[in-house]
Amino acid sequence: MTKEKAENLMVKIQNEMYSEIRDYVFASCKNMELTKDITQEVFYEVCRHIEQIAEHENYRGWVYEAAKRIIKRVTVNEIKIQVNQIPLDTTTEEELLTEDFHEFLILDEFSHIVGKEGLEILKQYYHYRRPISEIAEMLGKSEAACKMHLSRLRKEIKDYLMLQKMKMENMNVRKE
Repeated sequence: MTKEKAENLMVKIQNEMYSEIRDYVFASCKNMELTKDITQEVFYEVCRHIEQIAEHENYRGWVYEAAKRIIKRVTVNEIKIQVNQIPLDTTTEEELLTEDFHEFLILDEFSHIVGKEGLEILKQYYHYRRPISEIAEMLGKSEAACKMHLSRLRKEIKDYLMLQKMKMENMNVRKE
């Protein structure tokens, strides 16, 4: 395949499918920044394999399969990041009411796992950025007990997310 034909095919695919792939990715991850990153990665993959795509009988299917693989890889990594860092911004409650407060709600998604006290520890530590000593004092616990509780909470959330990941993988295997 000549360089010109490869470039033309790449431009055709990007013009024809960019919006579709972006929407497909967003439907999977519901995060616009992650959607942009994944969509860019998909078209980078298309560019890297343009000769293979040119010979493929269904280039649209190839692109969607690439998107599916990349979504799976990136979202699993994103879950690991969320587990290790539980990303929360430092906005005030007033700002949370007016801005997109998705990150703040991440903790609430785990309330059924960690319980009311665990949720409070997580919010104080990750959202309000309070030191362990201050949280321990608020809860009437020793600093060591509070550290241990936080460590166990992280483990519970990791275990839960790993279970969810396995369930998703099993569902994807059944669909295929």
